[in-house]
Amino acid sequence: KIPDDQRAKEIQVFSDKDTIFESSKVLGMVWDANEDVLKYKSKFSSVDEWKEYLKIEQWTKRTILKTTASTYDPLGYLSALTVQARNVIQKLWLETLDWDTPIPKIHEEKWVQVLQNLVNVGSISIPRWLGCRPNIQNELHIFCDSSEAVYCATAYCRVNSVGGPIVNLVCAKARVAPLKSETVARLELIACVLGVRLSRAVTQVFKDISKENIHFWTDSRDALCWIYAPSAKCKVYVQNRVGEIQRCTDHPQWHHVPTEKNPADIPTRPVTTDELIERRRVHFNILK
Repeated sequence: KIPDDQRAKEIQVFSDKDTIFESSKVLGMVWDANEDVLKYKSKFSSVDEWKEYLKIEQWTKRTILKTTASTYDPLGYLSALTVQARNVIQKLWLETLDWDTPIPKIHEEKWVQVLQNLVNVGSISIPRWLGCRPNIQNELHIFCDSSEAVYCATAYCRVNSVGGPIVNLVCAKARVAPLKSETVARLELIACVLGVRLSRAVTQVFKDISKENIHFWTDSRDALCWIYAPSAKCKVYVQNRVGEIQRCTDHPQWHHVPTEKNPADIPTRPVTTDELIERRRVHFNILK
């Protein structure tokens, strides 16, 4: 409600004349107070600058791990990009390389593509305000999906305001699939478990969202059949995961969504920074 001309564009300490910073950096993200959006800032602007900073000519497991750890993303907004880096590290582990041994060419090409996406994260911006207001119905929608390499869950807040629904991404989590071979159906079920755990973390903050306004979505009919069936009739692997889902959620909360309309499908396959921005825009329109 503060007029635009009276809003501070920079921050100063007491009577000091020198500006400390124009945007606040919090938990790896940059808050642009002027536009009220969250942004990311890469440490370097190119792959060559990273190599110059690390003083290397060839990539090794040590330098890749160090570079990956420099991207701090607690809310998972960049999980579609960071999980690709972890996927490369997982494959390098199978090569049984020493920490300072140059990685094979095939892995280096993949890693350079991943790092190029990470240095372009400055083009990503996310609204800070989710649109939540008192006395207005808020809904939480959790989407789950998996591929053979990655499983993921994303949480969206949908506010049914007078001017129309407001949809924003709350947080996301993407993980590399286990090395032990699992069926895609089982990985889809693991993604549903991840979605349930993600919803519990979100509802600790958004305590005013009632259980009937929390919805879970998956494009796996196998996972839905397991969730709707008595867990005691399933095999042990499925039983343990279905049991956790059924203890925390009710059957009416689970729904089916087509793959092309599932935003959790984005991190399950390689995606560039530009594609991530465009596909998120498409899914926001679908959710509205």
